Amino acid sequence: MGSPDVNQIDGIGGAHPLRSEVAIVERSKDPGIDIDFLFAQVSVNEPLVDTTPNSGNILAAVVPFAIERGLVEACDGETTVGARTLNTGTFADLVAGTPGGIVQYQGETRIDGVPGTGATIKIDFLNVAGSVCGSLLPTACRRLVLITVCRAR
Repeated sequence: MGSPDVNQIDGIGGAHPLRSEVAIVERSKDPGIDIDFLFAQVSVNEPLVDTTPNSGNILAAVVPFAIERGLVEACDGETTVGARTLNTGTFADLVAGTPGGIVQYQGETRIDGVPGTGATIKIDFLNVAGSVCGSLLPTACRRLVLITVCRAR
């Protein structure tokens, strides 16, 4: 990745923590789980690899990777992959378009802040409440907040 170097001149991270992320993926040994995934955030300015955070974008990228590497066999149409995120112990079902058993990369899905479009990867998070902070409502304070949005016509 070229770290630690705030410029990452000899690396691929682009000198920004959001672009210095790594996915470590393997076929799961547990029944009912297709792949195990460990997310790693590579620090830009110090010799540190942090495996405590999570990344939904990198989780979505795990599906095409697992299919392309033969960790999961693609179906015709759509392929569902059961993934365990090792950082948090959470599970998700990930669905990628695989017409003819080939990963579809082209599409019209947009992500704010990311140039261009790509294929949709659906993520169904199965048990994430409290996985990072201990509970669904970490402050134990339940409050309904109403937000009114006014749009010009």
